[in-house]
Amino acid sequence: MMTMQCHEFELVLEQRAAELPAEAATHVNACKRCRALVSDLAAIDAVARELGAEPAEPPERVWLSLRAHLESEGLIRAPRKTGWLAEWLAMLPRPALAGAYLSFVLVAAVIVGFYSRLWLNQPGPPVAVQPATASLGTQLSAVQRHAVSALRHRNPAVTASLHQNLEIVDNAISMCEKTMREEPQNEIAREYLYGAYQQKAELLASMTERGEIGD
Repeated sequence: MMTMQCHEFELVLEQRAAELPAEAATHVNACKRCRALVSDLAAIDAVARELGAEPAEPPERVWLSLRAHLESEGLIRAPRKTGWLAEWLAMLPRPALAGAYLSFVLVAAVIVGFYSRLWLNQPGPPVAVQPATASLGTQLSAVQRHAVSALRHRNPAVTASLHQNLEIVDNAISMCEKTMREEPQNEIAREYLYGAYQQKAELLASMTERGEIGD
């Protein structure tokens, strides 16, 4: 009798059964690659279930690069009295490498808060997005191409999860950019846009590291 192959095992995982069939259990016990896949998925699921726990910080280079760019464009002002919105954003957890699903939760919270306040502002005449914002988006797009390329030969199930979260972040960015074009003075939309950019930078860093680490 032929033994189960790795691609067949991945199809079994996609069915999300409560317990693995006997043949799949035999395969994962003998296959190091598939055991690593199961371990990765278990780590993602565990982080998604433990939203109250403080996740690991993303690579320091991500924050340094973002801050340097925003300072060079004059988009970061001197510290001022912290408002309720800044305090709320500061309490949001940051996703780590194993917490790809956690980024989905963070961005969803941003979208809900954004929609609840968007209607408080009257729309103004459409204008072009500020060059600084467009420049930051262009830089992230270049990083995205590298991150996607690094994941090309990774486990399909994990890669699909990361791509799904990236799509959610991109949708949030598009929504904020549209509002900024219509309402360039909308500070709430501006804060959410920069927050979405940070979420995307974190997720791209996770994707790049996962691609570089390998199985």
